[in-house]
Amino acid sequence: MNRRDKWKANLRKTNEKLRSLGFTEAREKQFLFLKSVKPTHEGHTFTIMFFADMRAKKYYYRNLPYCWVFDPLTKEDGSKPAPEWIVNRFEREMLMELKEAGIETDEHDYFDQYLITIEDGFCKKCGLDFKDDGFYCGECAKEVEREKEEQAGIRKGREFASLRVLYDGLVQSCQLCSIKLTNKSWLLSKFREYEIGPVDEMIPHHIRYSPPEIMMPVCRSCHAKIELGSDPEYTKYRAVDKRPPIGYRRKTKDVLCSKCGIKCRVDLGHPDDESYTCYKCRRKGNTLQKRRSYPRTAWEVRAFRAK
Repeated sequence: MNRRDKWKANLRKTNEKLRSLGFTEAREKQFLFLKSVKPTHEGHTFTIMFFADMRAKKYYYRNLPYCWVFDPLTKEDGSKPAPEWIVNRFEREMLMELKEAGIETDEHDYFDQYLITIEDGFCKKCGLDFKDDGFYCGECAKEVEREKEEQAGIRKGREFASLRVLYDGLVQSCQLCSIKLTNKSWLLSKFREYEIGPVDEMIPHHIRYSPPEIMMPVCRSCHAKIELGSDPEYTKYRAVDKRPPIGYRRKTKDVLCSKCGIKCRVDLGHPDDESYTCYKCRRKGNTLQKRRSYPRTAWEVRAFRAK
């Protein structure tokens, strides 16, 4: 018996099992079985049909029925659709009957996860049949909501603690009013959301533009008082010189690197008696400091273990 003959034999057995469970084959579509029920709820009678599709023209080795539920709505008769929990409960019962009869379906691979995600009128926590849409009954819904609020509070506390670390480590203070400052817009919104404290945007205010520059971090309010106000406590921090025009190039001079001896360009105000280190030497020194102490290559690891 070849593969196709085995598939036909299994298909006949599955068709007989479906007929024994009350399924009927469609007249115009062969190997399409259906079963209809008419449940009653609150004085209304609904019609629900369950389909088991055994058609497999492209893949003859597939003998698992594909199942789905259909709720026909006839507006001419004035009927209304069945509640979602009734349809889901009927689908659950039919899949359980197929499983008990030995008929495996595509849905049985994720059947347990499917039962958790559908609203079939049974409480997912206590198993009570409350016959309504939703996952939990009245008492369990309140308890689950309380648990969610507790978990949200714990999660918010953890985020609050992490933001407190950012607040203390990354945020500066205004030199005049001591309010916390930040130059990160996302960090500013987080602080306002969780109410860690008053935080404002940092503005680097220039007291001196010519080299060496002198700057101080201030908030928007203090910066406006310095530039536009008349209070002598704030106006004394105004710039002693004018802002350089656009396209202005600072005056520089050439010095030699104290490590490699390469010629570098620095500001004219750089003191002559102070040594200077170029960018490459500074970067090389930082790389040496960050280099890992443990062996990297295979032979170094073996030599390290042999010790």
